[in-house]
Amino acid sequence: MAPTKAHRGAAALRIGVLLGLLPLVLAGLQRPAPPLRISSLKAMLFYSQTGAFSADLFGPSAPTLHNVRTGVGQAMATLVVIEITGPPDTYVPTRKISFAATAGRRALLTKTLDVGLLGEAGKFHVAFWLDDTGCTPVVLKARIVGQSDDTAVEKTINFKCGD
Repeated sequence: MAPTKAHRGAAALRIGVLLGLLPLVLAGLQRPAPPLRISSLKAMLFYSQTGAFSADLFGPSAPTLHNVRTGVGQAMATLVVIEITGPPDTYVPTRKISFAATAGRRALLTKTLDVGLLGEAGKFHVAFWLDDTGCTPVVLKARIVGQSDDTAVEKTINFKCGD
């Protein structure tokens, strides 16, 4: 018995539905993107008189953070550099770095930026510039968004002014 036109139409419909589902099935077979992590958060004073940067404020060679705005080697701005690590050559368009810096109740900066393609060493660096720093402690908070793994990092720069 030869297939009727109705049978051929139903078979074509089933094949069409299966072909339509194929991309969804293949997407389900793909491995999830590996998690990224914040491997370091560094902060450096910008010395206005020389245009140079200090050692990392969280490192062993950190300068004294008392009266940095008025003392020798004035510094009224801070550069924050966040290092993100993961598998080399990884890029996930939904991954972003969220950063906030506050001095007391005052927000110095709140920003979210894309995490680009990690290099051959599996690293990507993001920089944030903070103006008007130097007398009030500054709380830095960073987090990678767009993944389920918690990656929050928080550090405080203990600026002080006065006698």
